[in-house]
Amino acid sequence: MFHQEQWFAWYPVIVKTRSGSRWAWLEYVLRECAHTAYGSGAWRHYALTN
Repeated sequence: MFHQEQWFAWYPVIVKTRSGSRWAWLEYVLRECAHTAYGSGAWRHYALTN
């Protein structure tokens, strides 16, 4: 199961965009995490704008 939310990147993270990836900081991004009965995976970050 995935959990998704809009999140304000108050520290620098690498986000995926349509054309690759870039650093995001002090902006809203979409992040998601996989949850299973055994724990949670790492957060993945996606750009809301290019």
